Amino acid sequence: MEEAWNKLSKQHGLVLNPFDDRYRARIFSFSDSAVIGDAPMTTSVRKAREFGFFGTVDSYRSIFDTLHDLARLRLIPSPVVAEFNEW
Repeated sequence: MEEAWNKLSKQHGLVLNPFDDRYRARIFSFSDSAVIGDAPMTTSVRKAREFGFFGTVDSYRSIFDTLHDLARLRLIPSPVVAEFNEW
């Protein structure tokens, strides 16, 4: 996996090596907890709405925008799709 990352990094001019010992624990422990996690995921916003929070964010759009932000910072390769399309 590290070899593949190095190839992508050179090809796309990425600025961060997640396999560098300075970053490895912070990056991979965060991603492990985000993906695997030991706490239950929030599947309802009823309680938040009971307390007056009515704002919403499109999760798909938010992830799409975040991936593009990470690419602009040269932390990941640019996504193939440039424009968000709901369907």
